[in-house]
Amino acid sequence: MFAHADRQPWRPDTVTAAWRKLQSWEDIRRRRVHDCRHTAASLALKAGENPVAVAEQLGHDTATLLRVYGHVYEGGKRVSPRRYRTPSTGCRADGGIDGGRIGELPGQVRRNRHDYHVRERDTAQEAGPERQRRWPHDVRLGIALGRLNPAFFEEVTVAAEELGFESVWLPEHLVFPVEMTRSPHPGESHPPVPATTPVFDAFAQLAYLAGRTSRVRLATHVYNLALRHPFVAARAVQTLDIVSAGRAEVGVGAGWLESEWKAAGLDFATRGRRLDEAIGVCQRLWTDEVVEHHGEFFDFGPVMFEPKPVQRPWPALHIGGESDAALRRAARVGDGWVGMGHSPESVARRVATLRRFRRQAGRESSRFEVTVGGPLATRDDVEQWTEAGVDRLIVSPWTRSRQAVEGMRRLADAVLS
Repeated sequence: MFAHADRQPWRPDTVTAAWRKLQSWEDIRRRRVHDCRHTAASLALKAGENPVAVAEQLGHDTATLLRVYGHVYEGGKRVSPRRYRTPSTGCRADGGIDGGRIGELPGQVRRNRHDYHVRERDTAQEAGPERQRRWPHDVRLGIALGRLNPAFFEEVTVAAEELGFESVWLPEHLVFPVEMTRSPHPGESHPPVPATTPVFDAFAQLAYLAGRTSRVRLATHVYNLALRHPFVAARAVQTLDIVSAGRAEVGVGAGWLESEWKAAGLDFATRGRRLDEAIGVCQRLWTDEVVEHHGEFFDFGPVMFEPKPVQRPWPALHIGGESDAALRRAARVGDGWVGMGHSPESVARRVATLRRFRRQAGRESSRFEVTVGGPLATRDDVEQWTEAGVDRLIVSPWTRSRQAVEGMRRLADAVLS
């Protein structure tokens, strides 16, 4: 056995009988049993062993070990794994603090054995090294991936991070029926896209993009949560948030495409109630140790859902939609509202309505973000959006996909100080 970094001896009184049955590190390595090794890692950290040494003994990558077993213990108390970071491996043995992608910013300790300790959503909007550029305005800028040929998703997302854009936003659908009706745009009845439009699983695509980036935030615009079982949706969100080290932003909506609901065998008229119930279930799965639910659309006995998302209490939920019902939902249960294309004048009316609904819901003091799409060309434009009450503007400064990166570069040059 080995001692803790501060030379404190191994403390057998803190470990369970299961740990005592493991005779030596050599025995653990020889068995190569997944559950055995993971149990050993968890118990060893709880008993006060140094994470770097545990990783060396078990053959784990140290950064991976701390991502999976974020509950590092010192003196019988949990501490953040950021105390063990180094530039090379992401960890340090002396307990010092280094900057890095994972756990750079402080967050409260969640009382959960799968706590990742990366960040607390309400206190951190960025992770990782300093961006090459920073927006000198209150309005953050996102990129509309839905305006691109999918072949350019990766290139544009990487460029967005390099240029200092805050986020990328990806739309999604389950299917596009051949016969489509309605529109998400108020006052319009014709669908905005043809049935041949290529669509990908949003969370799988964003998880891939997470692996190609380290700072840009990854968002859905919007995810049709009501079409899914909460188990499926909650797991997708949780996975993206973990593999991206806490960079998920989750736009959700009730949906506008009635024929899609019919194809899925669901009643379009129930979409609002289904969404409300699904949101509530997901929020409990992301926070509670044991969840039991008996509702109108979903019914299940006690279940456990681990691990919890990185961001606490969950990744920001941006409720989509332009109707009063959608705005009320955002005010009541959302961490923000995400709208369609707007002008500063049109969104100001929505913001006023949201503020009224939030007062009625008793949530006027809670953190809340307004995100919309809209045109942007100069610094004066940014100020207009700020005065209208917008926190994030989703832009697409190009006319053809192959021109997207150059258009983003020109925009960055025009509005950055």
